[in-house]
Amino acid sequence: MAKMTIALQDGFRNDSVIITVNDKEVYRKSGVSTNLAISLAESIETTVSGNDVRLQVEVPSRNTKTTTTLHASESPYVSISLKDSGKPEIIPSKEAFRYF
Repeated sequence: MAKMTIALQDGFRNDSVIITVNDKEVYRKSGVSTNLAISLAESIETTVSGNDVRLQVEVPSRNTKTTTTLHASESPYVSISLKDSGKPEIIPSKEAFRYF
């Protein structure tokens, strides 16, 4: 089992968000908004099994979702931001995100 940290970052404004990892729901919340001072809305940790991870982010309040496959060993940190169009953008990282 590996740990994965998922950060909801920019573009969230009172949104509903559902995150599934390998078809298992790990996060569901309404009223998600980005704190503009630190570019962070929420951060969650989950455990994943195996190296290939299927991550799906759904934003029902904007009628959009996106799915990608990541390698847990290469990207234990993931940021999710909403583009101007409202579509989720998933960015994997090897390093933890810093918030000040």
